[in-house]
Amino acid sequence: MTQPQTDERGYLKPNQETTSTWEKIRKPFVLIVLFVLPLGAYMFYQGAKHNQLFLPVINEHVSIPAGLVDTDGNPVEFDGYLSMIMFYGEEPNAYKYNTLNLTERIYEEYASFDDSQFVTFLLPGAEKQWSDIQYQLSLTTDLQYWKTVVVSEDQLEQLYESLTTSQPLNPDGGVGRLFLLDRDVNQRGRLDDEDTQDGLLPDYDTASVSAITNKLNDDVRILLREYRLALKSNMSDQRRGKEK
Repeated sequence: MTQPQTDERGYLKPNQETTSTWEKIRKPFVLIVLFVLPLGAYMFYQGAKHNQLFLPVINEHVSIPAGLVDTDGNPVEFDGYLSMIMFYGEEPNAYKYNTLNLTERIYEEYASFDDSQFVTFLLPGAEKQWSDIQYQLSLTTDLQYWKTVVVSEDQLEQLYESLTTSQPLNPDGGVGRLFLLDRDVNQRGRLDDEDTQDGLLPDYDTASVSAITNKLNDDVRILLREYRLALKSNMSDQRRGKEK
């Protein structure tokens, strides 16, 4: 058995074989730590198939009614939030399938983001139907980040008419579409959608699993990635300012 070697002070000398092995793996290890691991943090945001860095603003004139509160009495703010809003009017049951699609494919993935929110607008009298739907969904999903706002018919129509839309409200005051509002309460969407005649996609068909998975999911990722890039840029600018 080979005896360990010591120096003149009696300390063990480094094992040459071990040192040589470490030298061989040190560079790949450092590369993994510096490049591969941070790359993993971006994979979520880079998962979008829609090849854009930024999601176009298609409407800067969204009119949110003042003083909105949810059904728990809490104020509902839109400034500073990525908002996904839906209109279920007086017949939420007519959009139960839409709600299930959103819950399984969008809400469960994005609800935990601090700056995102889901907001459903109802007309007076629809609370019981919506509450029953929420109860059924809550058996498997935590819906605390899904806000419900009851507004008058005039308020609902005013808000909807201020949006860029692909179709009018149904007679029940609802529609099976979802709208994306950014932190500045601008409406976001696509200007180059391959499935529309003029390329404009102002809202997302929540009855379509394909539209939710391949369009809405992609566009939410793009918008979150956009915010992340903006945050990095701001932090870099702040550091440069301190250096000056």
